[in-house]
Amino acid sequence: MFKCVFYFLMFISLSACREDSLESTKNRAFLANANDLLASCKTYSQTENFFSDQKLCGDFEYQNKECATFLETKPECTVFLNDPSYVKVKYLCSGIVISANKCSTLVHERLWYKWAFYFQDNVFLKNTLRWFNIDLDKKWNALLADFNLKIKIAVILQGEVKDVEEEFQGIDLAVQQINTEGGVLGRMIELKKYEANDLNESIMVAHKIADDTSTVAVINGLNSDIARYTARIYESSGVLNLIIFATNIDVINSDMNYTFRMIPDNKYFAEKTAQFFNKQGYKKVAILSERDSYSEELSNAFYNNLLQAGIEVNYYKTFSESKVNFINIISEINEKMPDAIYYSGWIEYASNFVIKLKKMNVHLPVIGTDSLISHKFLALAGGAAEGFIAASVYNNKSTDFHNTNFLQLYKKKYGTNPTMLAAQSYDSVKLLMILMTDIDSTIPAEIASRSKSLDSWVGVSGKFQSDKKGGVKKDIFFKQVSFGEFHAIDE
Repeated sequence: MFKCVFYFLMFISLSACREDSLESTKNRAFLANANDLLASCKTYSQTENFFSDQKLCGDFEYQNKECATFLETKPECTVFLNDPSYVKVKYLCSGIVISANKCSTLVHERLWYKWAFYFQDNVFLKNTLRWFNIDLDKKWNALLADFNLKIKIAVILQGEVKDVEEEFQGIDLAVQQINTEGGVLGRMIELKKYEANDLNESIMVAHKIADDTSTVAVINGLNSDIARYTARIYESSGVLNLIIFATNIDVINSDMNYTFRMIPDNKYFAEKTAQFFNKQGYKKVAILSERDSYSEELSNAFYNNLLQAGIEVNYYKTFSESKVNFINIISEINEKMPDAIYYSGWIEYASNFVIKLKKMNVHLPVIGTDSLISHKFLALAGGAAEGFIAASVYNNKSTDFHNTNFLQLYKKKYGTNPTMLAAQSYDSVKLLMILMTDIDSTIPAEIASRSKSLDSWVGVSGKFQSDKKGGVKKDIFFKQVSFGEFHAIDE
């Protein structure tokens, strides 16, 4: 009996959540569409022709009405109605009047005192409202001039303090540049920054973002293990979810309509890394992987790509963090005499591994995953990091004008050269701007749909090519540590 009651209550709860999510999606799309229309109205009301058009059509409508009523008593009406431009002006003014009426309705709907317009002929009410600086005779374009219309984008980041700082600097630089140049679709971009250190915090933030129906999109800088959970929250609430760092394949599924990413997945990284090994002439390779979804997915895909390329894997080991003994592992690897080592994992253990390699005087090339391009890795590994190589989606040596301009802007503002984190973050904002401008809309579903149909675009980190399924393909670069910093390898 109690079990039945429990499942019944759970069903009711889930149904209510589903209804709330559907309502949130609907309200978000409605608000985005209304803001798009208001922004169009505001842009039109600020054009040079606005007042002349209003006067022309006002005069035309008045004379047209007069002639329709007093045609026989007003000889000038014959001239007016037979004028060659009459039909053209009537058609033009019809469109202008319809647009003006729509704009007027939209503006009045946003006012807290919208009810007062139903009593606009009430002199007492009009005079009373004037005491509160409310003028019911004020035209919609004058009212709209006071509206602070913005495109609201949330940003959620996680990681080391310096990494998060660089990620947000890239985002903030792009937003400032766009806003300085006039914004997007007649509006400025407004950022709301969040940080989350674990799954619970990330879920709480995701719900907070989803509950705010004025938020159009979230730039999602979470790792794969967390991004896959929060993606469902954004999906169910109709929030555009742009993933910039999570690479696990299952972060994006075919049933997702609002989620897409601008970094290749692990399968693609593994393929390009295997090609790099082949190009370096490595014949025998040792693979060492931490035991988690990200590391194992990459190492397994990499292993399969090596086999297809005819490269021998003469050592393959996965380890759990609590039981690792790098001294034994390095001894085993050294006995196999590979040409290079592939390390799939995270900063803390990767840095410890290269330190142990140096102490044991084992001089083998070590190539790692993109997760290891970090200030923390360099700080923890110290001198042992020299020569270490990792995959990256950004080549800071690129002479493409997108990148050279970005380098100049970033260094001028922050006094240092940008990393992959800053470049990828900068590109995320630019991509959103391109998508919104292309479709002249900030409705999340329409932006997401456009992202999947966009063939390619060029950012500061290179050319992005959509796979039509919510993912991208792009050039992968390899960076090597030299004098304590990662530098792109000239291939």
